[in-house]
Amino acid sequence: MNRRLFLKTSSAAAAAAALPWSGALAQEGWRTYEIVSRVEVLAPRGESRAWVPLPLSDDTSWQKAVGNAWSGNAAQARIVSDGKYGVAMLYAEWGTGQSAPVIEVTSRFMTRERTADLQRPDPSIGRLPAEDYAFYTAATDLIPTDGIVRKTALDITKGERSDIGKARAIYEWVVDNTFRDPKT
Repeated sequence: MNRRLFLKTSSAAAAAAALPWSGALAQEGWRTYEIVSRVEVLAPRGESRAWVPLPLSDDTSWQKAVGNAWSGNAAQARIVSDGKYGVAMLYAEWGTGQSAPVIEVTSRFMTRERTADLQRPDPSIGRLPAEDYAFYTAATDLIPTDGIVRKTALDITKGERSDIGKARAIYEWVVDNTFRDPKT
């Protein structure tokens, strides 16, 4: 046995195991991704601020956050949350006189395959508790659930008995009745 080769190999393996991403790669079925977002303020006037969305506030059984890092010339940068929905973002601020404000955010996360057979729901996954159901289906300032929205939804789903049938009917209606205008 070549002791030098053994020592080099075992040292390299120990160093690799100490790296933060080594555990992510070792988990079978998981894929690791990296997203880099770069924000540049092209014509700054006065103070400049940016809110850069970050993926994954909470880990789930099919996606996990590995970490976020940033670099740039911001006077201050910190992770903030919207409070109500738990959406995380990086808040960056540049002072007056900063000629070329820039920040680059690198987010790493892992995902794995997840499928759901909507015709045969998994009995081990129960229904949402009433308070969660109310939270996730509540109207917002930009997403009303009353008035013309409610009337249209009831018309679209008339005669459908199952949640799957109602969801399919609404999906088909949206496909048939909407279009994308790239100018807006």
